[in-house]
Amino acid sequence: MRPQLPSVSSQIPSSLTQPLSDDLQQQLQTSLGTAYTLERELGGGGMSRVFVALETALNRHVAIKVLPEAMAGQLSVDRFRREIALAAQLQHPHIVPLLSAGEVGGLPYFTMPFVRGESLRARLSAHGELPVNEAVRVLREVASALASAHHQGVVHRDIKPDNVLLSGDAAMVTDFGVAKAVSASTLSSDSGLTSIGVALGTPAYMSPEQASADPLVDARSDIYAWGILAYEMLTGATPFTGRPTSAMLAAHVTELPEDVARRRPNIPTPLATLIMRCLEKRASDRPQRAQELVQALDAMVTPTGGSHPTTARHASLPASDLPGTMRRRAWTRVAIPIVAIGAIGVLVVTMGPRVWSRGSSQTRVDSATTPSVAVLPFVNVGGDTANAYFADGLTDDLASALARTGKLRVAARSSAYSFKGRNVPPADVGHQLHVGVIVEGSVQRVNGHVKVIASLVSVTDGLTLWTNVYERDTRDVFAVQAELSHAIAGAMRVSLAGTSASLQAGTASVEAHDLVLRGRYLNDRFDEPSVRHAIDRFRQALALDPRYADAWTGIADSWGRLSDDHVAPNEAAPHLRDALDHALALDPASAKALALRGLNAAFYERKFDAALTSLEQSLLRDSTDGFVGVYFGEILLATAHRDSAVAAMQRA
Repeated sequence: MRPQLPSVSSQIPSSLTQPLSDDLQQQLQTSLGTAYTLERELGGGGMSRVFVALETALNRHVAIKVLPEAMAGQLSVDRFRREIALAAQLQHPHIVPLLSAGEVGGLPYFTMPFVRGESLRARLSAHGELPVNEAVRVLREVASALASAHHQGVVHRDIKPDNVLLSGDAAMVTDFGVAKAVSASTLSSDSGLTSIGVALGTPAYMSPEQASADPLVDARSDIYAWGILAYEMLTGATPFTGRPTSAMLAAHVTELPEDVARRRPNIPTPLATLIMRCLEKRASDRPQRAQELVQALDAMVTPTGGSHPTTARHASLPASDLPGTMRRRAWTRVAIPIVAIGAIGVLVVTMGPRVWSRGSSQTRVDSATTPSVAVLPFVNVGGDTANAYFADGLTDDLASALARTGKLRVAARSSAYSFKGRNVPPADVGHQLHVGVIVEGSVQRVNGHVKVIASLVSVTDGLTLWTNVYERDTRDVFAVQAELSHAIAGAMRVSLAGTSASLQAGTASVEAHDLVLRGRYLNDRFDEPSVRHAIDRFRQALALDPRYADAWTGIADSWGRLSDDHVAPNEAAPHLRDALDHALALDPASAKALALRGLNAAFYERKFDAALTSLEQSLLRDSTDGFVGVYFGEILLATAHRDSAVAAMQRA
């Protein structure tokens, strides 16, 4: 006996249902045969008419989208199906998958799961602008879907509220690849070739390149549309609403939209800045990858990011279930901290009445009296992107050296990197990062030589407190790093312990260190090919210096990232543990390796006491790593040590 399903009509507002057209119903039912039973037609719009049908074999409801009759004779059905087949390869929690495709009356159709809920368009129509926290959640999930699709070479081309479905607490993007399929299969009247210069999409959300019918539209067009979507969710209207189509398209190409912060002044500054960056006219001035949007949103949801949750739901979870819940993107969050700290308080577990007093020996930094500094990403001069890793590596090494003094409060990497590629006045940087001075500079590597220009700038008046130029052979890069660190620490009247550059780097081999920097840079791309290439770089470094602990730590970090998204955890775990064993055998005091060991103990082995011990040891060696502190607090909370958890999170 088949289980009873809820009536489809009860899930669909009556205003959106209508009888099926007799002709189309007959043609569609004939094409579908006995595999589906048509039930309702939903209100069509855009490039398709939408029907709900029951798939008889699996007793499930599906949505069937049929292109409108006006397109009959204008499409190559075979090419449309080929394009849809490419989009059907997408698999992601926030993408509505394509199930099958066919043809009815000369028009292509395709099927997808019927998602119960409402569209974002319906939500906006009913409520207008959304609360900031709800908007950020939906925007992150849409950006995550875009990042996955773009990585597989699929550009949406029609991101808008109508194509975002809200089901429960999740947002799902539909119609991936449909606009591209229509564009690619549209035939010119005379030659039968794909037409060039046809602007397909929805005018209110078109990027300038789409509006001008540029045939070379890429993923950055979706990033523009995402910015329009964000603008509408937070203000209740698109930037150029109320204009005729031609005027709207012209505005996308030539007119600057009103700053979203003016329309809704309480929007957090980092969020408003991100949205306006997405709406830049030049594609090269926008964020270049959707993954950057995900990272930026995650970094905002912190106590200082301006996006505080307004509600917190408490859940009582069994201890055995909690690690899987917490493990998501664990290694991503340690290496590049993008954790949503505001959500930490939702995890409450009852395991006993005792409260541990852990972490009491950690070094506390008094922000009121301790000198504070932000090391902004050094600019890679010369335009050679192959050297971008070196500029980032020098930035990170310098920030780490200054943090190790224990006498400076150094802005977190994720915070400092939010200013990468932006020309922001020092006073604004100081205000947003709560620091007194900033370090900024540039790096140029040409023909075996490196030139570094660095400056220490006061955020109070924008005056340069100290500056210097270093020109060396690339083989002397350790000396440059050591001189630079000591000079800046001296300018801030802080002593920098240690004088051996090779000891600070963990190796005496410049080539091995360079490979580790390359590996870290590749890891930060998050996609599977880059992370696997990172492992290759770390192993090449070990071939040059088998005792380079940071290379082993990098391998462990890479396998942790792979286990987040790309491979099964039981495949990654042995590689991760082996790399950690090597790293800690060579450098038992490595804060990063100890942190990874703690996460491995919690998320793979479910040994919470061991996890707490390792994370506490990591924080004793590097108390400035606030995001290791977050995990320390999360596990304390998960094991019912609430008071200690609160203290740890406050320090973090």
